[in-house]
Amino acid sequence: MLKRETFVGAIRAIQKQEEMTEQINRIYKQMTDSLGHLELGGFTQAALIQTLSDGMEDEHGYVSWWLYEAPDDDKSVSWEDNGSLVTVDLEDVNDFYDYLVRCAEERKEMSK
Repeated sequence: MLKRETFVGAIRAIQKQEEMTEQINRIYKQMTDSLGHLELGGFTQAALIQTLSDGMEDEHGYVSWWLYEAPDDDKSVSWEDNGSLVTVDLEDVNDFYDYLVRCAEERKEMSK
């Protein structure tokens, strides 16, 4: 497992890179009247996401989901447990870290 500080710092760096890429692309489109899109840091970013997933024992691809697929206004996961709906809010990166740790611990317990 990665330390919380390492995970949170890497997630925030990825988000910052995404923001910067969006800003650069807006400027690029204004300057060139182009429909093109600049992809900055794509290979290293993909490698970092894979490293985060591996380091957090994320077997289901939650890291990528949280960064790119989950709606900004509803980063939550839900499941049914003994007939009751359980929902975990993952909007905060620290809550997301805790969830990944809990999932990895539960998998270890089940494999015993």
